[in-house]
Amino acid sequence: CEILNPSNCDTAIVTVTVSAASIIANDDTGTTVNGLTGGTAFTNVLVNDTLNGVAVLASQVNTTFVSSTNAGVTLSGT
Repeated sequence: CEILNPSNCDTAIVTVTVSAASIIANDDTGTTVNGLTGGTAFTNVLVNDTLNGVAVLASQVNTTFVSSTNAGVTLSGT
């Protein structure tokens, strides 16, 4: 409505289409880790993934550890 003339009004319908973000989460393969001394197989599981066509930042997604056949395998930063 017009501020100076409140009886001068009109109604409009607005439609906004929101689509899901395109997430590409590629599989990761770590490097060999010595079973006696331990180590890090890889430093960032997001390095080969994209969100809306650009590199993913950890602050933009939730990562979840699903499973491992080895009790010593962990995912940090979750």
